[in-house]
Amino acid sequence: MKISLLIVDDDPAFTDPLCQFIHRLGFEPRVVRTLRQAKESFSRQLPAVVLLDLQLPDGNGLSLIPFIREKDPSISIVILSGHGSIRAAVEAMKLGAEDFITKPVDPDHLKVVLKRIVERRQLSDRVVLLEMEKAADQEILLGKSPRMQQVLETCRIAARSTAPILLLGETGTGKQVLARYIHGLSPRSKRPFVYINCAGLSEELLESDLFGHERGAFTGAYRLKKGRAELANGGTLFLDEIAEMPPPVQAKVLHFLEYGEFTRLGGTAPQRADVRIICATNRNLKERVEQGTFREDLYYRIHVLPIEVPPLRERREDIELFIDFFLEKFAREASRPGLSIDPAARQSLVNYSWPGNIRELRNAIERAVLLAKGNVLRETDFPFLAAKEEPQEAELLRPRPLRRALSEFKRELIRRTLSQTGGNQTRAARILGIQRTYLNKLVSELKEPFEEHQKFQDERAVSQ
Repeated sequence: MKISLLIVDDDPAFTDPLCQFIHRLGFEPRVVRTLRQAKESFSRQLPAVVLLDLQLPDGNGLSLIPFIREKDPSISIVILSGHGSIRAAVEAMKLGAEDFITKPVDPDHLKVVLKRIVERRQLSDRVVLLEMEKAADQEILLGKSPRMQQVLETCRIAARSTAPILLLGETGTGKQVLARYIHGLSPRSKRPFVYINCAGLSEELLESDLFGHERGAFTGAYRLKKGRAELANGGTLFLDEIAEMPPPVQAKVLHFLEYGEFTRLGGTAPQRADVRIICATNRNLKERVEQGTFREDLYYRIHVLPIEVPPLRERREDIELFIDFFLEKFAREASRPGLSIDPAARQSLVNYSWPGNIRELRNAIERAVLLAKGNVLRETDFPFLAAKEEPQEAELLRPRPLRRALSEFKRELIRRTLSQTGGNQTRAARILGIQRTYLNKLVSELKEPFEEHQKFQDERAVSQ
């Protein structure tokens, strides 16, 4: 489809060859001779680009720019004038023109200007499409089950306020997607949504990431850096895994919540930012308060609007929706059109407990799409379905030393979790609700007792 272009110029000797040239470039040109005709043409069709002469029979072309901007701010305006004064060019740019070309027009120059306009519009269109796709994906990833619809109704009500929101739920339930959903429904939707993960960073790095730092605040701080709170000004700041936030940073977050001000690391001058806070955790914050690792005053400050996000096993109606969504998404990305899933495999996936929730389901579908040999995904493409999910009660309660039983349980739990994440310790640690470094330590520690246990079993077998 050709791009519509309006030429506003009263000189036929100039506009006739110009129309032919522009048509060859892939545009659909129209010509009007006066300001009045230009305004009338806008009631019939809005062009994508306007080439505007300054000297017209009924006035100065600059007066048309505010009219065009009011009609549609996305219309690109290029001034064409035989009077190439700097003052006119500056005035045109102030009013909203994108470029200023003097007559006689250099065809190569005009071609470059129009090409740049087309590329910019195409980029803008892609961004809009991506935003639309993201919004549609977001709706799908939230689910349609009655349980989830209750959660979404609460979110819609909460989105209208400015009070902090606390999202509670297991790892992988979609808390970040829900936070973006709330932001999109709020009066702040046109402003930034800024994410920060409070886990895995030292106190100094987390404070710097959150509130920024001044030059020289620490080794390697070579320039001033704005923090995420400052970048989120006017929008939403999402604090994920807030239970892992070090107590000294908790105190500064509390002050920020109370007064809307903060101080950059290494700085003295207070800064201000107007943000809506959404927090998330998979931990029991009340227990953390009782243990003394989470500030009670901060707990009550962020616990104004708590929202429980149910695990996937409690809303199985959504599982098939997610299966189809991820299957279509990853099949398209892997250039495997027509890929489907066997009914038996589908039912097994619906019946599975999904300890890693939506994130685990997503990873399982993605892995199966990449590795499946045929055009139909079967149960064999999901190896974890073949394993028994729960240990047999007799084996679980087999009499043995308590220390050994606990070690066996820990080892099996860690083994299964690592199996589900494809050996990815970072994701496994998130599912288990522990730090990655602690998981690595457990893996190392649990090897030795089981080597001793195996030696004991071997010796007993020989003696028998």
